Amino acid sequence: MVLLLPFIVPMLIGRTLDVRKFQIGPNIYNEDDYKDIQDEDTTSTYHIIESPNELYNLLEIPLDVALYVKAGLIQTEVVSLGLDLLLKDIQQRKNTIYLCIIVKTRTVKRGLLSGASLLERWKELDPRVLGTHYCSSLEFGGRLLVLAQIQTNHPADFIQVKKMLTDNIGESGPFSDSIAENWLHLEESLKKQDLRGEVKLSMNSYSTSDTQSNIELPGDLLRLVKDFPSKVRENGIGDPMIMTLEPLTSIDSSFPDVRQEMKTEDLKLIISMFDDLRYTKSNLNNWIVKIDEPISENEEYAIAALLDQLNNLLDDFYQLISETTLYNVPDRKFLENTIYSYNIGLPFPNATYQLAYLRLKEHINVKCEAAFRAPIKTHLMADVFETVEHGTVTGGLEGCKDLCFDDVKCRSIGYGENLQKFDEQIGNWVEVKNLCWVYFRSTVTTSLKDNSELIFGDLFVYDRICYS
Repeated sequence: MVLLLPFIVPMLIGRTLDVRKFQIGPNIYNEDDYKDIQDEDTTSTYHIIESPNELYNLLEIPLDVALYVKAGLIQTEVVSLGLDLLLKDIQQRKNTIYLCIIVKTRTVKRGLLSGASLLERWKELDPRVLGTHYCSSLEFGGRLLVLAQIQTNHPADFIQVKKMLTDNIGESGPFSDSIAENWLHLEESLKKQDLRGEVKLSMNSYSTSDTQSNIELPGDLLRLVKDFPSKVRENGIGDPMIMTLEPLTSIDSSFPDVRQEMKTEDLKLIISMFDDLRYTKSNLNNWIVKIDEPISENEEYAIAALLDQLNNLLDDFYQLISETTLYNVPDRKFLENTIYSYNIGLPFPNATYQLAYLRLKEHINVKCEAAFRAPIKTHLMADVFETVEHGTVTGGLEGCKDLCFDDVKCRSIGYGENLQKFDEQIGNWVEVKNLCWVYFRSTVTTSLKDNSELIFGDLFVYDRICYS
């Protein structure tokens, strides 16, 4: 099976690779027996996507390569671009939309000469060292990625923001002046939307060439895209981007004929879990060094327990990843046990360790103001022991806020001025006013829901402004 993979250091023309574990072997052809063919082309496209897995595909990065780079087990050539940095930076985020502009420039295709001869005595080498494939050609050029991430904190906002984007520019297509105009007015467009909660916008660029990264006006973005091919050629033919791998079976049928064995969905799951663990550990460590006041023994224990849990899980995941590619399935029992160990330690099903960290951080070394963030029209799905239902309060919204200020554990309130509540005793709906709930969780650390089976009407949640 012929494969196209991102260039991996230090692959060369004629060098071998075992794609079952990304182990680089010796050369079987002379690395100087090649010919360069001019093959110039540039494409510039934009895409609106919901998952980093879609971005890997757009950048021609197989899932197992992405996983190995994230784990630091292989290095791609385009470190200056930040392909490695991008893969280590990006992770699946809840209710997040990714907008990307991708520029691919191709300059030269370097391939083995048609009359290239195999090196003498190559077959005397251990087949386990030679692996499964050899590099028959390299594609040179460059890559540019401009990536914007729009993170919402309410599922309904996610749907609304995506619809706004796709209505304005469509889900994908060629990059153009109008796309640049819309792109640079994203923040302004988001402010005009009637959203339930907060929206965070971040933008980064990654490039194989030394390009301008300060993008403030549509013209900046247009120039960045337009000038990129010439920037690539300032370095001659650019960098090796894609390698073509021919199976060793095409030379000698005694070599293993590999086929995809690992399920794509399993790889996506491993990437998602591994990203969660390593990001959480990084954030936890950064937070620990910033704690500036004494904390209790129980709080110290809780922090240490989470850190130990992350370290133990990461040890298992690094071992699992080193045995996993599209063409090699790890021990099935070890895979199942590793995934089970990850799931069993979560605060609740379908949560993340990032959420476990945020829930821990929400009540340790916290300073809260006598103020609230803008309201979100939603229902907070906090546990019973994290909720105090005050019923109808005097003083309306301000009275509800005062109840929060009086409770050191309060992190948000729920308030509805005119609601209908189902009275289970009479089996009917009744009108209620000025209902107030005090929550020990915020909208960041628990689930949100559009409606409730027992409450009807406009209920708003106000997060208290707290810092840790």
